[in-house]
Amino acid sequence: MTLKELNFKKLISVDYDCIDNYSFDVYKKNGCKHIIENYCTLCEEENVNCYNDSEYKTYKLQNISHGAHSKDFLEALEPIIDTKDWHNDGVMFIMENPSKDYGIYDKDVGNGKQYKKNPSKLWYWIEQELKGKEYPIGFKRGSYGDLIESAILTFKLKNAYVTNVVKCGLNDENDNYKNTDYLQKKCIEKCIKEYLMEEIEIIKPKVIFAFGKNSKSRIDEFCKGNSMDKINVFKLPHPARFLEDEYFKTLYFCLMAKGLCKSEVISEKYYIEMMKKFLGDD
Repeated sequence: MTLKELNFKKLISVDYDCIDNYSFDVYKKNGCKHIIENYCTLCEEENVNCYNDSEYKTYKLQNISHGAHSKDFLEALEPIIDTKDWHNDGVMFIMENPSKDYGIYDKDVGNGKQYKKNPSKLWYWIEQELKGKEYPIGFKRGSYGDLIESAILTFKLKNAYVTNVVKCGLNDENDNYKNTDYLQKKCIEKCIKEYLMEEIEIIKPKVIFAFGKNSKSRIDEFCKGNSMDKINVFKLPHPARFLEDEYFKTLYFCLMAKGLCKSEVISEKYYIEMMKKFLGDD
């Protein structure tokens, strides 16, 4: 299975005949909106999609998202960047799960079944106005897509991919959000087996950057074993965490650079060059 098949047929089914030819350019011609036919309801069918809190609010798997590859980010930039000298090894950035709407989801899209979800109408992770800039542009708190874009451009990552551990957010009817601590274990297991492990198999990453303790703990709990034991997994602070701006961007840059170097995605020589270029000789 390819990434396009996984994201745009199995997870969110887009109305397009040859899905491997579905590109950001096609999406732009559709008015910057996916034409959704269907989406995954595996957890609903096994009744592992809900959580009731102490105030008797019902949270359901609601906002559903897909992943994005370096190629998607680069196709969204104009002009297209020459990547022939870029690093080819797989790199994954993994968040926890989608949270609130923030205007990026189609509301209550039916799929011919009894379940309704809100699939991303935007090409998830890719901001409407890309900056096309290396560090420090994009290395800032609360801007997930910008951060990934800037990391791809800064470290010249030709085969980087960003996704969530769990592809659906647990929300109530007012878009209040619960994290994966409130998901049934079977739901997490199923999503990881059906999607995340497939993504890992396709990308074959040398390094995974997990954003926040929940993402890291889910990867450690459900993904360890077999080929995963050969993959370096580094925890990064969650981008929503409040940190002073200068500290935040320098911390992220250093942690990413160190993880890429330790995993041999970038050479030690390149690592030193990057440190001098962006942080000075000290």
